[in-house]
Amino acid sequence: AENIHRSAQLMRAEWKANPTPEGKAKYIAQYKKAAALYYRFTEEHPTSEMVYEFTYRLGEVLYFSEEYLEAIRQHRWVRDHRDLSQARFQQSALGIIQSYEAEIARLVKAKQLEEPPEPKLADLKTMPKPIVAKPVPQIYQEYRAALDEYQKLVNDPSTAPSMGLNAGMISYRFFDLDDAETRFKYTFKNFCGTRQAVQAKDNLLAIYEATDQDDKFAATNAEFISSKCGSDEEVALARAQIRSKAFREAEDLFREKKYDQAAIAFFRYLKTVPADDPNLPIALYNSAVAYDKAGKPKTAVYLFKEFTNNTDKRYRDSEYYLPALYQTANSHYKAFDYKSAVDVFLDVVKVASQKGRKPPAGDRSREQIRLDALFNAALMRELDRVYRDPRGRKGTGAASLYKRYANAEPDRRKSDRALWAIARIWGQAGDVRAQSRAYADWRNRYGKDQGNGDDFVFSYYDMAKKYEKKGQSRSASKEKSKAITAWQQIGSPSRTPAATMAAEFTFEKADAAKKAFDRYKIKRAPKTEKEAKKALDKLDSLANAAVKRYQDLAKFNSAVWSLAALVRIGDVRFFQGLKIKEIPAPKDLIRLDEKYPDKDILLQYEDALDARVKPLENQARTQWERVLNAGKAQKVSNKWTRLANERLHDFVSQEEFPVIREALSEGTDKP
Repeated sequence: AENIHRSAQLMRAEWKANPTPEGKAKYIAQYKKAAALYYRFTEEHPTSEMVYEFTYRLGEVLYFSEEYLEAIRQHRWVRDHRDLSQARFQQSALGIIQSYEAEIARLVKAKQLEEPPEPKLADLKTMPKPIVAKPVPQIYQEYRAALDEYQKLVNDPSTAPSMGLNAGMISYRFFDLDDAETRFKYTFKNFCGTRQAVQAKDNLLAIYEATDQDDKFAATNAEFISSKCGSDEEVALARAQIRSKAFREAEDLFREKKYDQAAIAFFRYLKTVPADDPNLPIALYNSAVAYDKAGKPKTAVYLFKEFTNNTDKRYRDSEYYLPALYQTANSHYKAFDYKSAVDVFLDVVKVASQKGRKPPAGDRSREQIRLDALFNAALMRELDRVYRDPRGRKGTGAASLYKRYANAEPDRRKSDRALWAIARIWGQAGDVRAQSRAYADWRNRYGKDQGNGDDFVFSYYDMAKKYEKKGQSRSASKEKSKAITAWQQIGSPSRTPAATMAAEFTFEKADAAKKAFDRYKIKRAPKTEKEAKKALDKLDSLANAAVKRYQDLAKFNSAVWSLAALVRIGDVRFFQGLKIKEIPAPKDLIRLDEKYPDKDILLQYEDALDARVKPLENQARTQWERVLNAGKAQKVSNKWTRLANERLHDFVSQEEFPVIREALSEGTDKP
């Protein structure tokens, strides 16, 4: 049973990757075979300790073989036998719900069942009163009962709200409004703060408005506001619902994301209600939010300013004052007016710091708004390229604001990134000294934090590149050594960005050391065998030392620099052989060859050199081909794969290794 079950799962996975009718029929048939075996086991061994687990699996295979009603029966048995085990309790309870949903979907698709649409408020209003419920098909009744059972039996706050809401929606779709009202009330009251509670509230309001129960409409909205079950915008709209039908219409427009129309509706309310209307601040705030969402930041800024500039205590002391000020700054940003955005964000910081100010509406606290405003001010300064403090405005440049934010932010990671941003800013400003100090400050505070290894190495890597670009070779060399040491300090992780950075500088050092090999040349013919051995040994020593340095790059496991190292190893071996070939022939051999031309003395000497060089050339070819093959396998073409190909073309075989040269191009390295 288990093997066939596993086989069915694999078949289904194959079908999902390549869905065909044949593939589906194949995996369903396999699931049915597994079901038959699980049935047989549970019938033949009813007292086995595996019956509980196998019954759950039986429900699963029945579900995937699309025998949903039978799957429900098996899952219900598992759910109701907690005396045996609770291991599969919630899964089986959820399996019942999913099986009903799948069965309903199957019947709807086969046109054996009609799924009624969710009623619209406009439709409910136009229906004859009282609204008469439609008969609920048996399968929907069973599904609703299963949702009720789940809510009562399973203590899971993450799924229970959806079960209650879905049960209410069944009654709602069939116009059983009394039953739907009871279920929506339960979800609204017991799961405050969830998306389902908000939807349940909205459905209750639709029922009350459609049935002219204004007192219940107002009471439900008042409860929603006082219990703070929704977001800032949702609470604001709930208050508006209480005031008038006009406000409810604006709410509908806002919910439908018709922000242009919602903004006008809120603004019309603002201009038509009495001056002592307590909801005026909310109407103005909502109109501004709607204009902002409608992509009209300049209009939104005008309205937000109207809010924040109003000296009336209803506005200044309102819980919407701080959010309005924040949104003013945000709208300036959307209008690309970074200077004004910074000024207002800094005003937000001041207001949010005032003692005794009423907590702001919405999900964010005063401190959260203050920190967000401080960070945004720093970001705006960076975008506006105001890196240093402007004259007469100490502490308001990007670097100063990021530092202020980093020191105030309790979230370590956010503080870390703000301090890191300071180094980035000084890099953009071209201030190498300030950037070096910023990196050092970041390393002291956060460099050793988990997950910061790549940045830790980069802080040295970046400075090395900056110094190198400025021609400060000594400082660049120090930073390169520090980058390699930093990689070792973080545990020498291979195949990481940090490893690639350290590998690059290690490769440079290997290239520098190879110059001793490059310069070495046997310029005169050895007079004795001992002298020849000494010269060749020195050549071997220099070549082997260079090769070892490149081989050491393997510890980094860097894709780019591993290929580079292989190319260089091939170079060393090839040019080692070339240096041997270029050794001048001994004068004695030349004289003997001239004296005995028929003996081919020099030819034999050259053959002997070729025999010594051939293994080196083979080694070179092997390394270059490794690079070429690795590039093809990884579908990578870079400087090193091209160089390897050129080496093979130039030194091995032009026919076997044709080379495509890169197109010549000219340009600048600055925008």
